[in-house]
This record gives sequence, structure tokens and C-alpha cells, in this order.
Amino acid sequence: SERSTPLLFFHVPLNATFARNLLKRNASSFSRYYLRFLFYTHVWARQLLVADLRSTKGRSSYHL
Repeated sequence: SERSTPLLFFHVPLNATFARNLLKRNASSFSRYYLRFLFYTHVWARQLLVADLRSTKGRSSYHL
């Protein structure tokens, strides 16, 4: 089950690029704040996941 890498590791970079592209296109202020909220939420969740992986020495308690 080492290959079942959590989706967040792939989701965060894609989300960051996607959000940046939308911000460059002058999205509405609502979209801008919403995307920023989504981005930081994913970063925070990823940091939690990394900390959990370190504390359990690779055996994550999250199964996405």
C-alpha cells in the first residue's frame, strides 16, 4: 500500500497553478477570495498530512 499516495500531494500544485492562472485573468473578487481560500486550505491539509506521515514513519492514518 506504499503506492496509494494521498491525492493531496498531486492536488496542491495543480490547484496553485490553476488559481494563479485564474487570478491573472482578472477573475471576480469572489472567485479570487474563494480560490485563495481553497489554496490555503489545501496547503494546510498537506502540511497536516506530512506531519502525520513523519510521526507515523510512513504509515499514514489518512486513506484518501
